[in-house]
Amino acid sequence: MLHASLVLNIIVLTPLLWALSQDTSGMSEAFGPDSPARRILSAVYFAILLMSIGLLGGLVFSERDVVPHVVALLVMQVIYKVTTAVVLGVAHPVVVTNLLISAVHMTTLL
Repeated sequence: MLHASLVLNIIVLTPLLWALSQDTSGMSEAFGPDSPARRILSAVYFAILLMSIGLLGGLVFSERDVVPHVVALLVMQVIYKVTTAVVLGVAHPVVVTNLLISAVHMTTLL
């Protein structure tokens, strides 16, 4: 299940980061206009993507125990994603997606 959560991160974040870089009206509607705050969010998403790729590689190819690092990443994501519901409300499209992804990550963690 750890693999599935990391693959989910990669599948979601790769096209999302590309879409955010294109600054389409749909992205502006969901994430707000291009701004320093949105670019910082993109940087955070990029860090999560890189960590997911690296940790997935660690799970598949490494003899070192990377499980604690995967758990830390997923816990951080669950906290961040659930917090978006508190600050934006559950009707926001980004929050809906965040809650679905956090449900997968919580299942993995349990």
